[in-house]
Amino acid sequence: MALFIVMIVAMGIKMVTSGQSKYEDNYYELGESHTKRMELEKVGERVSVFFNAGNLTFNFDSIGFVKEIKLIYLANPQEDRIIRLKDLDPSKEKQITLDAMKPGIWYLEASGFVNGQEYFKKKKFVK
Repeated sequence: MALFIVMIVAMGIKMVTSGQSKYEDNYYELGESHTKRMELEKVGERVSVFFNAGNLTFNFDSIGFVKEIKLIYLANPQEDRIIRLKDLDPSKEKQITLDAMKPGIWYLEASGFVNGQEYFKKKKFVK
């Protein structure tokens, strides 16, 4: 019983003396950015992305284009890459050929515009 009381007192002292470092200083700003990203992802539902043999294909429900693609390789962050696209014809289906990608699990994060609205699309694929 005495050991239990000592443990409870020690935990109380540790709680009082420890800092608030586990909490984010900008908690509300992070929440707002998450809300904005969720809105962009909702618009991104109108964009289909397919990966086939080293090619990424973007299909839009109407006029749209890709502004930036971020490819994230889970096995090695040094293999991550960002592709910024310019001057693409927004009226056609987009097909982007990717150079030597290592086999494994990849995440794609694409952003751009569809129907005049900004979108964000995240998709997991395996090469």
